[in-house]
Amino acid sequence: MIMTTRPFGAAATLIALLAAAGTVLGQAKPGTAPPAKTADPSDEFFSKGVIPQLRIKLSPEAEKSLRTDPRKFVTCVVVEDGTTTYEGARVKLKGAAGSFRPYDDLPA
Repeated sequence: MIMTTRPFGAAATLIALLAAAGTVLGQAKPGTAPPAKTADPSDEFFSKGVIPQLRIKLSPEAEKSLRTDPRKFVTCVVVEDGTTTYEGARVKLKGAAGSFRPYDDLPA
C-alpha cells in the first residue's frame, strides 16, 4: 500500500494548536463548581413541555389583499391552543427570489 503525506500548511497548524490550547484551557480545575447557567427568556416558553398550536384567521378581504399585494401587512386574529385569542395582529408574506411562495401555495 502506498501512502502519501502532505505537510500541514501554516493555517492548519495554527488551527490544530488553537484547538489543543482550547481543550487544555477549557478544563475546569478540580474542586471548582461549573459556572452558573444564565436564564434564557425562552426557558419559560418551553417550561410546559408543549409547543402551543397557533391558528391565523384572516378575513376574505385580508386574503384578497395578500393575493394582490403579498408584502403589505393585513390584520388577522391569532388563536392559541383554541382558547386564547389575540386580535389586531398583522401578517404578510415573506421570502425572496427563489423562496417566496404566493398565498395560495401555503407559504410558511
